[in-house]
Amino acid sequence: MVIKIDALDTLFFRDGKPFERGEEAWADGLFPPYPSVIYGALRSAYFSEHPSELGKANSEGDPTRDFRITNFYLAVDDQPYYPLPLDLVKIKGAKKGDFPIPLAPKKDEEVLSSCLTPELLYYQGTEPVEAIEDGLLAIYELTNYLEGKTGQLTYQPISDFLTAEPKVGISRKSTTHNADEGMLYRVGMMRFSGKKKFKKNPQTISLVVAFEGPNIARRGFLRLGGEGKAAVYKQTTEVPVSTDNFVLKDNRFKLLFITPAIFDNGWLPSWIGKNSLTGNKNGVSLKLITAALGKFQSVGGFDMVKKQPKPMYRAVPAGSVYYFEVQDAANQTEEISQALIKAFHGKPLSDSGEMRKQGFGIGLLGRLP
Repeated sequence: MVIKIDALDTLFFRDGKPFERGEEAWADGLFPPYPSVIYGALRSAYFSEHPSELGKANSEGDPTRDFRITNFYLAVDDQPYYPLPLDLVKIKGAKKGDFPIPLAPKKDEEVLSSCLTPELLYYQGTEPVEAIEDGLLAIYELTNYLEGKTGQLTYQPISDFLTAEPKVGISRKSTTHNADEGMLYRVGMMRFSGKKKFKKNPQTISLVVAFEGPNIARRGFLRLGGEGKAAVYKQTTEVPVSTDNFVLKDNRFKLLFITPAIFDNGWLPSWIGKNSLTGNKNGVSLKLITAALGKFQSVGGFDMVKKQPKPMYRAVPAGSVYYFEVQDAANQTEEISQALIKAFHGKPLSDSGEMRKQGFGIGLLGRLP
């Protein structure tokens, strides 16, 4: 089933930073939310439609344990948008609208680095470059990127599609209901609408999630994020990212993560050897060549049953790119390409089965330029 979620009010999605009463006064938000937020909303929606089964929650017979998120993306006027790959950078100080520049893997024996991978990612020019913060690619540009056409991609910052509406509040004493001294706080609420330049042609900003498991109503309401704000959803059609033109180039390919990925060994998937950087996936022997990674993200949550915070995980951020090489060059065949598509494309690839169910680590295959 695929649903499109539209906000009815401002929303706030927490990052992993502590926000304890009396200790922190500023709560930053993040967007898009972690897929676990949507996973929890789906479970709540199911139980709201089947209240007689609420007693099964978090038990062996919990029907919502069968939910599995298989895709998650932002839609602007029903046009899918995905995180900008982190192997795309910009000239330092470049204005918005300039084309991003691709990095390329390269061996450099003169560079001393603690990096485990045999190659590093380089910009081929001479100007200083910098990372692009919170960029988005429309699906047609993402398709070009995955097909190795990185010459003139256009991207947009997430801020084009959101309006910040911070909320300031203060805690009150439980006895007198007067303002409690030192308890002023600020929460980074966001409204799903573009900035002033879009007012003549308002854009509809939505979250689209594809999932398997128990059915829920074709349309209804969800509670999302901090304060349980209301959102409305309805069934829609998924727009998949095609692999029709996926081929290996020089026996290599790249893997882009469109949702944060959680691995047992930090940034390194558990099926890849820590020292050899080799592994096997769906019968194909692979070696990790290099990777473009952002700063880790802290993923946690709150356990409503135990009334305590859930364990905190460090996640590889969405937009991270891993470069692989097929080890058996003699078998560079269509069968290998199909095996890679089956193993990676559109699949949640986090190490933990529970995190895969929640949609962490969804990957897309791409060819090198």
